[in-house]
Amino acid sequence: MTDETYQLTVTLTASEVSAAASGPEWNHEVSALDLDLSARNTIEVLRAWLLRWGALTTIRNKTPKTYDSLPVPETFKALGEQLYRLAFPGDVGRLLERTRAKADTAGRDLRVMLHIDVEAQDDTWLSDLPWEFLYHPDPDGYFVAVTDRLVLSRSLELNHPPARVALADRPLQVHFVMTIPRSAKLDSKARDAASVITTIEDEVETAIVSRSDEWNPAAIKKALIRGVRVFHIIGVCRVPAAGAEIDLQDVPPGQSERNLVSALTKVVDGTTTLDAPQLVVLHLVEASPFDYAATFGAHARELVRRGVQAVLAMQYALPPSEAHLFTQTLYELIADGAPVDAAVREARRRFPDQNDPLFGAPVLYLQNPDGRLVQGEAPAPEPARPRPSKDDQRQVRSRADGLRKIAKEYAPSDAAFDLIASWFDTIPWDDLDLEAAKAKIRARMRADVDDHGNAYIEMLTELKGESRGP
Repeated sequence: MTDETYQLTVTLTASEVSAAASGPEWNHEVSALDLDLSARNTIEVLRAWLLRWGALTTIRNKTPKTYDSLPVPETFKALGEQLYRLAFPGDVGRLLERTRAKADTAGRDLRVMLHIDVEAQDDTWLSDLPWEFLYHPDPDGYFVAVTDRLVLSRSLELNHPPARVALADRPLQVHFVMTIPRSAKLDSKARDAASVITTIEDEVETAIVSRSDEWNPAAIKKALIRGVRVFHIIGVCRVPAAGAEIDLQDVPPGQSERNLVSALTKVVDGTTTLDAPQLVVLHLVEASPFDYAATFGAHARELVRRGVQAVLAMQYALPPSEAHLFTQTLYELIADGAPVDAAVREARRRFPDQNDPLFGAPVLYLQNPDGRLVQGEAPAPEPARPRPSKDDQRQVRSRADGLRKIAKEYAPSDAAFDLIASWFDTIPWDDLDLEAAKAKIRARMRADVDDHGNAYIEMLTELKGESRGP
């Protein structure tokens, strides 16, 4: 962390909350306040609703009209407000506002770190909460995780200080591991997930991508030996009696976490113990959408405790097109020198509809205060996209029906059109300007594993206002 960085660390224990702010000529603290647990039951109920979002997403993709009647408006703001009152009571909230004002005046980001300090490692209630939905409750309220100039992450109190890992030279090396079991039921999901890797290979010029197409600890060891420090694990969850875990091929139930942690954090090359990775991404693919317990959160905490500097875990699955957009943005920024937490913030902000909780799917644990993985200066954050003007909205809205007709005309079959239409109906076209609308179509065109390219090309042509011929 440089001298010009503003940071607010909010420390939560089982019974207290305190805060410390720092920055250029700015150091303030709030002594421990009693943790107000009166809303715990409310938070648990709202969190249970959140865990059903995978099922709701599946319904949205298959029957959009049914989906429209299911989510309760403002649910995620209500959850976020309760979380905010838990972590930012009284003087802690006022310190956030004062430090944010200082950072804004200086033209700097404010990094907000939630530091979870519980005595017993099995007391995971606080660390399991979906802090990514923190919502500042006032007339001009905002979600902290996607607000301009705010960068949110969480860390754990450890019995040992975090190891310092030297920054890697460019280009960034990323090793992907596919752990999806081979079955007819999961073939299409495996193709969708694998296409994420192709996107990074094709679109992120500053990254070198390697991959393993099955769970293979020896391949992870070889990648560590050649200097890879970023591992992206793609898999599905299973829920044995011991709790949710990643489903590793040929690994018995209850043993997945031990295998995962051992492969990534206890690698020995001859007499040399290799450093743990700087970043592990646990990418959840939705195999059983109604399995509400599916999450990689427990694995993330254990990897952090074993020395991994940053772990990004999905608390529910992202649809393929959104997973592509999020992952591409994440690695583009990290490879250019951005801190992990800032890269995650910018990747979250690419989701156009913040009434949909997609932006809260990734959970980031960050133990390294600096957060960078590669040498070089971090790029300036992309300015927030202003809300489209009424004229822009009218242009997109007036063409939306035409876009759907084009998709119908150029889709190679009725089944192909149904797939495109299920995606089309999830996009909030009214909230997009022309450039954002074109970007959504391009992202979908890259993510689509089938040959529907002509339909998307003609949709882009329509948005550009060009003649499509007779």
